[in-house]
Amino acid sequence: MTTLRIHSSSHLDNMATARVTFGTKAETLDKLAPIVKNALVLPQLRFTTQQWLSDPDYWTRKIKLAFCDTAHFLIIRSSALAEDTYGASNAGHFESIGKVPCNDSEAIGTTIRKVIHSFGSDASPDNQVFVQPYLKNTQISGVAFTRDMETLAPYYIINFDEHPSQTDAVTSGVSNDSKTHIQFKGHPVVDKKFEKLFKLMNELENLFKCDSLDIEFSVSETGELYLFQVRPLARSGQTPKSTEDMESYLTKIHKKLTKLNKPHPYLYGDKTVFGVMPDWNPAEMIGLRPRPLSLSLYKDLITDRTWAYQRDNYGYQNLRSFPLMISLMGLPYIDVRISLNSFIPKSVNAALAEKLCNYYIDRLIQTPSHHDKIEFEIVFSCFNFSCDQKFQSLLSTGFTQDEIDSLKASLLELTNDIFSNETSVFRKDLEKIPRLKERQNRIDDSKLTDLEKIYWFMEDCRRYGTLPFAGLARAAFIATQMLQSLLDVDLLTQREHEEFMSSLHTISFEMYRDRSAISGAEFKNKYGHLRPGTYDILSPRYDEAYELYFNNPPGSANHQDAPLQTFQLIRERYDRISSAMTHAGLSGNAESLFAFCRDAIRGREQAKFDFSRSVSDVLNLVRRIGEKYDISREDMSFINIQTLLNLYATLDHRDLEHILKEDIKRNKYYYEYTCMMRFPALISHPDDIYSFELMAGAPTFITFKRVQATVIKESDLTCENPEGKIVCISSADPGYDWIFTKNIRGLITKFGGTNSHMSIRTAELGIPAVIGAGEKNYQTWSGAQILSIDCANQQVKIIQ
Repeated sequence: MTTLRIHSSSHLDNMATARVTFGTKAETLDKLAPIVKNALVLPQLRFTTQQWLSDPDYWTRKIKLAFCDTAHFLIIRSSALAEDTYGASNAGHFESIGKVPCNDSEAIGTTIRKVIHSFGSDASPDNQVFVQPYLKNTQISGVAFTRDMETLAPYYIINFDEHPSQTDAVTSGVSNDSKTHIQFKGHPVVDKKFEKLFKLMNELENLFKCDSLDIEFSVSETGELYLFQVRPLARSGQTPKSTEDMESYLTKIHKKLTKLNKPHPYLYGDKTVFGVMPDWNPAEMIGLRPRPLSLSLYKDLITDRTWAYQRDNYGYQNLRSFPLMISLMGLPYIDVRISLNSFIPKSVNAALAEKLCNYYIDRLIQTPSHHDKIEFEIVFSCFNFSCDQKFQSLLSTGFTQDEIDSLKASLLELTNDIFSNETSVFRKDLEKIPRLKERQNRIDDSKLTDLEKIYWFMEDCRRYGTLPFAGLARAAFIATQMLQSLLDVDLLTQREHEEFMSSLHTISFEMYRDRSAISGAEFKNKYGHLRPGTYDILSPRYDEAYELYFNNPPGSANHQDAPLQTFQLIRERYDRISSAMTHAGLSGNAESLFAFCRDAIRGREQAKFDFSRSVSDVLNLVRRIGEKYDISREDMSFINIQTLLNLYATLDHRDLEHILKEDIKRNKYYYEYTCMMRFPALISHPDDIYSFELMAGAPTFITFKRVQATVIKESDLTCENPEGKIVCISSADPGYDWIFTKNIRGLITKFGGTNSHMSIRTAELGIPAVIGAGEKNYQTWSGAQILSIDCANQQVKIIQ
């Protein structure tokens, strides 16, 4: 382990080293060249715009004389007065051009004129151009920041490309293979790959007496580290948090994760991992850094108790006393060992359950890109037609054939109980959906106070909303796996699969058609409770901001009515599937199987639609309570829902306004640190919270279509027309269904999986989509101007 430890700003102020001051890009490098110890700085020749224009032939000769004996190619770089200042970096604003032949006077002159032209016609004549040898055959190139650019949190962040085609592959945006390494400053460096770079960053902080730097670097094929640029990060009035404060909270989180990682008497598995996407994927539903109100709502309605009741009811292990999601200083993570335990059928014996859980965890650690699709790639949670193929992975990792046969029998029994029994819990959950609507209306029409209504909306939502929804979601997972397995064993073609998905006619499909079929009042009454971000009080409902989402009135929607698709297989196909079911031991026939799949997927979407009304009404009531005390919606987003629920059966001596403002103040303080924390999507070891690499992700591609179109970001959706474009959004809940009324060409989501809402919607409408791109891919693709999506070949290419 390298013993280098990063110094905080308080350490830097006490350093005795003479301070280096920033100049222009070229001047700063010139100052550093003779004194920096942990990197090489290439020689340079610089001149002002005025100097070049006064005698270009002189400077061309001087350039060739300075470099042609030692270099074949040059890089000609901008060094404008407006670059690399404390107020603004203007990174990439001006031209820098590499691979200029050293012995070609015309190419040198043309390139310098391009760089000067990029300054603008009214630019200062004192702007500089500088020339250096062009470094080729590098093994790593990139940029490094000595604080988080967005929050100024104390992290070293390195964006790099290994074996790049050019040294500015990352900064120019031409790289499709860039990676990001994140290292907390207050923790020892353990990654040998960046040992020299960390030493350089630490040295530069000391030299400049500044711990907020932006550095461009490259590592040659022989291992030398080259410094191309260093400038201050533009702070925009932000005040950095101290490393010591952050370290104290991270130490507590590390201790908590270490405790949770130990064996537990009521859990199978020797250890655990933590993820933002496994199982109830909080990253998709509430985001990586949800406000306290969103986080507490999600915990209360689903991940504290409801999720475990559903698993127990459906024949899996009883985990009713275990919260599925933990909050790491406000960042939501799934305890994956608990999740994996809950996917093991009750009938599996303890020894096999222990072995299975350890196998699942090891598989996830070995293939972390499957963290958002563990049920499809890692876990055996139901019986399907391709089980025997997938069981081969167990044979190669120490499982006996008897153990595999035992697991198969348990999965077959559980699956039959769920979908083939007319009195199964799945059918009972389907019957519960209308009951929630009745109870919502009764609460709405009552004379209960706002606080009482919140309590009963939450109670009913748990019992008649999220609990049956969780069950139907479980059934929909089984349905999706069944359909995919029919594809895997050639009992269903891709075209037939797409036809089935198009025939589902979910509640979201109804909304799509209703935009042109019913009046505005009817539309708002039916769909008005939806909001992009089901648990987010800051996201306006459809009926609050109709024009924001729909820029044309109902009855005149700018799309053609989607036809009502039907699904019908030829009799031979039905007979083959029915025969396969009988052979496998599955009850029923092909007709009953497809009926189950249709009911499960449609039921899940309907249940989500219905229970989201309860959540939306709770958020409206919370907003209304805030308005009584002149507390903004923004501030009310920092309320913990438990603060309000506890008041239903408690007489607090303080008045409600005092309680609310106290809760908001406390939660706001901690949320500042929530926004500063940087953790990986999958925490395989407690030390990962200090040092990790962003995961690229393995997306789910929907349809087999190909599309090329302009990209529109989520932040621009309500101010630009998304028609004909590829839409990029973070999450995938029903509140975003309004985009499907806009004739979009394609969809990319940061989070989500094979069975997520947007997967179902895009498959139903036949829209090419990339679901669950992952943080790194999403950042790259959403930043492009034009993308090509080839779903059949599972490729995304940046065109521009």
